[in-house]
Amino acid sequence: MDLTPARTAVIAVHPQHDIVATDGAFGGFFAAQAAERDVIGQAGQLLEAARWSGATAVYTRVAWQPGYTDLVANSPLLGMVAQFGALVEGSGKAEIVRYHSRARSPSKRSPATAGRRPARNTSSSRAAPPSPAIARRRGGPGPPR
Repeated sequence: MDLTPARTAVIAVHPQHDIVATDGAFGGFFAAQAAERDVIGQAGQLLEAARWSGATAVYTRVAWQPGYTDLVANSPLLGMVAQFGALVEGSGKAEIVRYHSRARSPSKRSPATAGRRPARNTSSSRAAPPSPAIARRRGGPGPPR
C-alpha cells in the first residue's frame, strides 16, 4: 500500500487516562487489553513515524464539563460516563496519555524520511505535546520526564 504523507493522517482516538489506564474510570474495560498489546507504545511509534514522514498526526479527546451539563447520554456507554464520574474537563484523567516515544536520531531514520522535519500536530480538541526528543529538536526543553 502506498501512502502519500501530504495526504495521510494518523488519528489517535481517545487515548485518555480514564479510558486506557488501570486506575481510569473505564480501566476495567480497556486497560488490560491496552497494556497487553502495548497500545500506547505502539501508537507512539506510529505517530512519531507519521510526523517524520510529513503526515499529519491527530489526537482526539472527549471530555465534559463538571456536573455533565453538556453530556447527552443517548447511549449506555455515555450514561456510564456520568455514573463513573469519568472524563471531566480539567481533570488529569481526561487528558491524553503521554506516548512513550522511541524517537530515532536523524542518522537512524529511514532513507524515505531522512532530512525531513516532523509535521505539526493538529487535533480536533487539543494536540498532545510533542515527544521530548521532538521538543528538543525544535529548541525547547521537552516535557518533564
